[in-house]
Amino acid sequence: MSRLRIERRGGFANLPASGEIDEELLTPADRKSVDELFAHKGRLPAAQGADRFSYRITREGAEGSKTIEVPEDRLPNALRGAVRDRLP
Repeated sequence: MSRLRIERRGGFANLPASGEIDEELLTPADRKSVDELFAHKGRLPAAQGADRFSYRITREGAEGSKTIEVPEDRLPNALRGAVRDRLP
């Protein structure tokens, strides 16, 4: 299985936040959602509204690493729960 690194960006104060989670800890439904995000071709449309977050997700595994950008409304809750605020 792979490890996911998640970095939150944007928002009103643009405070840094990040986290990590092993994919094997995700439910089958969450793993499917993550796989669909990584399989998507092109850029996902940004969430509507001001001061929204975007997330950079990096999947690291035996095959190497791949990074994608995901708007906050497309991020699975399990990944959102792994992200913690960091003081600058």
